[in-house]
Amino acid sequence: MKIDELIETNKNNELKEILELVKESSIFFGENKRLLSKSEIENYKEDLAITVDIIPLIDLADNIFIVYDNNDEKFKKCNISEEVLYGEIHSIEKYIEQIYENIFELHELKKMVDSNNCKPELIYELGRRYYEGINEEKNYELAIAYFEKAANLGNSKAKLKLGICMYYGRGMEKDYERAYYSFKQLAEKYNNKKAKYFIGRMYYYGHHLECDYKKAFEIFSELANEDDKNAKFHLGEMYYVGKYVAKDNKKAYEIFNDLVEKYYDQDAKGYIGQMYYLGHYVEKDYEKAYYIFNELVEKYNDMDSKYFIGEMYYYGYYLNKDIDKAIEIFEFLLKEYKYKKAIRMLLYEYYWGEKCNYEKAYNIAIEFVDQDETYKTKEILVDMYFHGNYVTQDYKKAFEYAKDIENRYNVVLNFPYLAWMYYYGNGTEQNYELAFNQFKKHAEKNEWDSVSQLMLGYNYLHGDGIATDDSKAIYWFEKSALNGNRDAQYMLGKIYYYAEEVNVKVNKDTEYALQLLEKSANAGYEKAIKELEKIRKSH
Repeated sequence: MKIDELIETNKNNELKEILELVKESSIFFGENKRLLSKSEIENYKEDLAITVDIIPLIDLADNIFIVYDNNDEKFKKCNISEEVLYGEIHSIEKYIEQIYENIFELHELKKMVDSNNCKPELIYELGRRYYEGINEEKNYELAIAYFEKAANLGNSKAKLKLGICMYYGRGMEKDYERAYYSFKQLAEKYNNKKAKYFIGRMYYYGHHLECDYKKAFEIFSELANEDDKNAKFHLGEMYYVGKYVAKDNKKAYEIFNDLVEKYYDQDAKGYIGQMYYLGHYVEKDYEKAYYIFNELVEKYNDMDSKYFIGEMYYYGYYLNKDIDKAIEIFEFLLKEYKYKKAIRMLLYEYYWGEKCNYEKAYNIAIEFVDQDETYKTKEILVDMYFHGNYVTQDYKKAFEYAKDIENRYNVVLNFPYLAWMYYYGNGTEQNYELAFNQFKKHAEKNEWDSVSQLMLGYNYLHGDGIATDDSKAIYWFEKSALNGNRDAQYMLGKIYYYAEEVNVKVNKDTEYALQLLEKSANAGYEKAIKELEKIRKSH
């Protein structure tokens, strides 16, 4: 029967609408399961409703697709999931998966797979149901069993899923090496784009392969030219962060925006939110950033967006400042996801902030110290053991953490812990030379570090770890005094008042000396107060 006759004779108005859609649609699958052009559709119109086994048609406005089932000799109207509609609308595989889900119940699939002559595509489909938790709870072990069965029958999608299971450690131990060789075989034998993407990802993150942003960029660029959205996303990331390519916020924004418009890509939209939040390429707009973050939280429970909303409460950006609300969000992200940025914010607030709680700070730091790829958690432990905050003072542990930070991260911390420990021999052997080197690092890096500047003054004055040098001693005392250090002001005051009487080669300057001593005394420095009294009595 011709489709026109079906339309004319059918009394069901809904089915008539569906049949009209079949007739008018320019997208459906033929017997060979490929997309047909408008001209090719003409060849199928005569026997459309009879000979084609499965015909999906898309009408985005009505959010439906149509399936004709020969067994029941009727059309089925099915909803397209939001994931397909907004996330993978150009993916033929997603269409097929939606069709299978609506045509075959899980028990039917199991029965078919148990038969000896089941097609590998249906075996793969059963594995996918368990993998994604469709009609049943997720069960990676069962999914892998069916993927292996389908892969042994030559199904490339099953081979790819097995590689992904190895890569992420789903249903088996994580094994980057086996995953790589699986992806490599699929890329070389079938030119599989997803396998190529994962190889690019392995270069990008240094999984099994040595981290190589250049190779990753080349693979992602090739796939992006074929409209691979995951590859495009990583290119956007590389331009945004400046990995291999020069940092280019404009290009990153264009890529992310394109992904949002075409696929409503969640991660890309998150980056656009960040760009409004930070003012990267676009003008800083906390309101726009908030609405993007809030939408992603409500729709996908997006962790990154939830974190940024926490930050907005913490700092009072667009939202009213509410540290308690921010902590509630960070605590949730810590408990549910072990989210690293939230951990750092909690550590900062519990250790340095107005909600200071050394016990909570210590417990978080000890739990996550080995998982934090930055030095921030270790720095807090250094400070706790150095000063004895909550824990028993332990210079040895403080020294070990501080030395590890220096060796591993090559950073200069805000406080000169190592310098003091070398200077006094706390937690390590006393070594004035190493103490001097540490104080110098801190003084040169931090212009405001009046304590390190002061100690360099003493080092040069007394020859501790370095040859004595009066001019350099005065230079560092001056810098420290200008930063408001009352000890430095006192020392300089004495030097300029007594000059060679205290064995320092400098021109005596009584007026300047008294000014310095007055500043130190006004800051409450006892030695300066007594020195001024002594000078006044002598006159």
